[in-house]
Amino acid sequence: MATHRNFFIFTVFIFFIFIFPQNSISKIYKWEDCTKPFNKYIAGVLMQRPADIQVVLPDLLNEYDEIPLIITLDPVDSHSKTYGYFTINDQPRSKAFEFILHAHREKTFQVNLKTKILKAGLNTIHFGSEHSSTIYKPYSIIKLHFGFHDKKKIQELMAKSHSGEISEKDKPKISMKPYSEDKIPPKIIITSHDTSRGIRPVQNRKKVTISGRATDENGIVEITVNNKDAKFDEEGNFETDIYLKIGKNRIVVSAMDIYENRANNEFTITRVASKTPSKAKIVKAAGGNYYALVIGNNNYKYLKKLQTATNDAMRVADALKLRYGFDIKLLLDADRDAILDAVNYFRRILKQDDQLLIYYAGHGSFDTIASKAYWLPVDAQRDNDKNWIIVDTITSNIKRISSNHILIVADSCYSGTFTRASAVGKLESAQKRRIYLNKMQAKKSRTLLASGGNEPVSDIGGQGHSVFGRAVLVGLNKIESTEFTAEELYIQYIKEMVAGSSDQTPEYRIIRNSGHEGGDFVFKRIN
Repeated sequence: MATHRNFFIFTVFIFFIFIFPQNSISKIYKWEDCTKPFNKYIAGVLMQRPADIQVVLPDLLNEYDEIPLIITLDPVDSHSKTYGYFTINDQPRSKAFEFILHAHREKTFQVNLKTKILKAGLNTIHFGSEHSSTIYKPYSIIKLHFGFHDKKKIQELMAKSHSGEISEKDKPKISMKPYSEDKIPPKIIITSHDTSRGIRPVQNRKKVTISGRATDENGIVEITVNNKDAKFDEEGNFETDIYLKIGKNRIVVSAMDIYENRANNEFTITRVASKTPSKAKIVKAAGGNYYALVIGNNNYKYLKKLQTATNDAMRVADALKLRYGFDIKLLLDADRDAILDAVNYFRRILKQDDQLLIYYAGHGSFDTIASKAYWLPVDAQRDNDKNWIIVDTITSNIKRISSNHILIVADSCYSGTFTRASAVGKLESAQKRRIYLNKMQAKKSRTLLASGGNEPVSDIGGQGHSVFGRAVLVGLNKIESTEFTAEELYIQYIKEMVAGSSDQTPEYRIIRNSGHEGGDFVFKRIN
């Protein structure tokens, strides 16, 4: 019997909590000075956890019909709308001021409070939360402030009133600016670019920072650049990054004040294209040209799709072409035939002095019984190896290519199975660097730069790239030497960056049975 009675009491308790949450006790916060903003962050306002903010208003404000109150709130729930309300003093719930907050969007709005609902002295602003489908949605209070015009004069009068220096009958009227009177938009100044006298800024990079200042006597609540929210401080100083296309880019900076007056400042930035290496500028080593076959596979038909392979391939192709003068063949989401056709194409056209780099980002597999590794094109099936490309096929093809130097950069699982155990020799000293580079170019090389050994590797983790892909790009773009070997690229950038931020261990080794004779692939930067 005692067990049933306890269960009944618990059920009634839960019923009252969820059916009558308005009986919850509010937490009280003090707003010390009505002429200054209330900046205390109040997190997680719920129907069961309301908040009361108490503020003292002076007698002299009772002479006016309305007092603007500006409120900034933030939804806590990141997936749906939040419904809330607030009341002033003894206002009934039916007369409450209601609002809706959208997911991921901070909201600032103004309510013109009739002074008849306020009183001289202590006033209480009660914040509560509604619910939808029995699920309570909390929100946070970020900031409150009264939209007083001529705030300094009010502060002086309040100070004199408290000290007894001014009598009630001598109190002057305060000029409070009603909501309907302010039609003046903010002012916007661009500081990052000279937009005066019709000047059109010119850039030669893809991303630029737009900065400036937006001002308004009643306060700025929103600044956007090309419809993207910009960060700004209390003084209206803002900053944000935008991407530029080649050619003219229209930039629109927009600012809104608390009265929803909006101003726009428009200007144009022209992005000039980088100079594409002409055939005459193609880098030559010992009389040969540099070529690259770059493959990136994301959209597999039968296997799990990847996220970063095509992006990695495109960015690597850009770096090789623009900084090193490679002649590029780019394959995205390539099937078996397209990959093998491209390899055979280079086998036909390459001469002995030419250099070939093959970059592959995509799925890989390893047959533990046969001890064979495979590249998996986009038409590969899990239990049918018809369209798989065994690494022996790649090895056989590069052995038949007459080019002196071939480098394979493989960002896939089990890439390390291309290689044999012995690694390339250690780097020479700085004094012998030129001799070292000449030796590397004089001898034939067939080497592999792999994202891992006989192991799975990550498709993510490199800020929009794979860990390995990002390391390759950082190395190609940041390395200081104008001439360097693939092994130096591996040691200076890729080895530590990949192993230090993932579970995979990259490798740089000789490709077995490929015709390697002790040389190395040498990069030469042109930009």
